[in-house]
Amino acid sequence: MISASVSEFQERIDAARGRSPSSPLDLGIPITERVLHRLPGPRWVLIALWAAIVLATPFVLAGAKRVVGSDAALDGVGELASQAVLSYVVALLLFGVARLVDHASALGPDVERLTVGWADSEAARRWDAAGPILLSAGVVLVAAARSWSMNGVIPTIVVLPFLALAVVPVMTFVWTYLCLLVGLDRLGRSRLALQPFPQDRSLGLGAVGSLAFSGFVLLVAAAVPTLLATTGNPTTFAVALVILGVNIPIFFRSMWRLHGQMSGAKARYVHEARALYADAYAPLRTEPSQAVLRAQAPVLDAARALEERAERIQVWPIADGLIAIIGFIVAGVASGVVVRFIAIAAHL
Repeated sequence: MISASVSEFQERIDAARGRSPSSPLDLGIPITERVLHRLPGPRWVLIALWAAIVLATPFVLAGAKRVVGSDAALDGVGELASQAVLSYVVALLLFGVARLVDHASALGPDVERLTVGWADSEAARRWDAAGPILLSAGVVLVAAARSWSMNGVIPTIVVLPFLALAVVPVMTFVWTYLCLLVGLDRLGRSRLALQPFPQDRSLGLGAVGSLAFSGFVLLVAAAVPTLLATTGNPTTFAVALVILGVNIPIFFRSMWRLHGQMSGAKARYVHEARALYADAYAPLRTEPSQAVLRAQAPVLDAARALEERAERIQVWPIADGLIAIIGFIVAGVASGVVVRFIAIAAHL
């Protein structure tokens, strides 16, 4: 969680207002966290209540249509199922954005040790609330326009706050995760004091990669069920598809410069290890005998082991196994979207 109490949360807000971001991974305080910490009651209850309100949206819309005398029929399977998925997404991302910010905040000291001469400004913090609000407003306007054409003016006005409650947590997470990815790119632009080999195969960037992967998993865990459940709702389907389509390439692009620095460091360590091995082998070239081999054997073994460890240094901040998982997820999402488009086209 961002804080254990309202007073601690307020202290963090005051501190954030009084200083510039201390690292490229400083994500500020998301607007949904500000709202939750100003409401009374346990956090999990508030999240559950928020998700329940989102789930009630179709019933509110049906009631408003009945009041104005319109057809208030409710699809008990399709519409409620898609709304249940949206409710799950809201709960997941309300929880997920706090974890993302907390983990990024915990990495602050490590990132400060990694960066050399980092400087930033306060400009990014001004968008902590404005960015998600603008994104949310755009999505709500598109959804409201579709609702207006399908349901009429009064039902749309009645359901508008419920649409906002569904959209704001999603856009807040999307904005926060995009800020994290931009921060990773800016981190890669800095001259990094990578941790020395052979202590850490990730050269000190493993926790940073794990944070990016965690956000990616949350994004996919929210977007994929939405894509599967909202084929009949073109607005929600399109929004989920755009979010994935934008974030996936930015995810890989954000770590490209980190990859470049890690690749360069690995090349240096491999070169140094091979140079040590060549130095250890040099006496054998001068005098290829059993006695020299026995004398040099421990040094040769040590140099060979060092070279093998250098060859295993990661060139991405994400472990090889996680990269394979990401590739599998991206391929699965892409194939699923293609199948859905084929299914939609078959019904046209």
